[in-house]
Amino acid sequence: MTGYTQMDSNISAIESIYLQRADKFSAAEKRYAIRERMVMNLRVATFVVAAAMFVLGWDSGQGRWWYVAGCIAIAGFVALVAYHQRVRGEMRRYGLLRQINEQAIARLGRDWTALYMTHVAVPAEHQAVAADLDLFGHASLFHYLCSAATPIGIRTLRDCF
Repeated sequence: MTGYTQMDSNISAIESIYLQRADKFSAAEKRYAIRERMVMNLRVATFVVAAAMFVLGWDSGQGRWWYVAGCIAIAGFVALVAYHQRVRGEMRRYGLLRQINEQAIARLGRDWTALYMTHVAVPAEHQAVAADLDLFGHASLFHYLCSAATPIGIRTLRDCF
């Protein structure tokens, strides 16, 4: 095998790994999205039941039992709120993992439109060579490498050039 053929096969093998991961994370994200909608509906139903029990307790002569049942329903509602937050967190986590793998696939394929464009101010010491070497801007080395999301991360990567 020539060097380029072997490199292409290595890239396609790596790309298939990223594709498998992206598919796996996408499936998990969808499962958690379904669960999130189910828990959201249960929260609404539990709240309505609790409110109905308190109203029934207010109207009936034996309100104490309705109030106890309403408090139990409110406790269930609070537990569902906590569980809902956990499910939402997992759904976001798998969504981010899917995006990371999709970005890696775009980097391997040099798909510039799929990569996030981070705008950065070119420091004075890099002005002379930045345009010649295509260090910053669209389809540049910085565009290819930068996956930083915070200003300090962007500045740190920029200053490495």
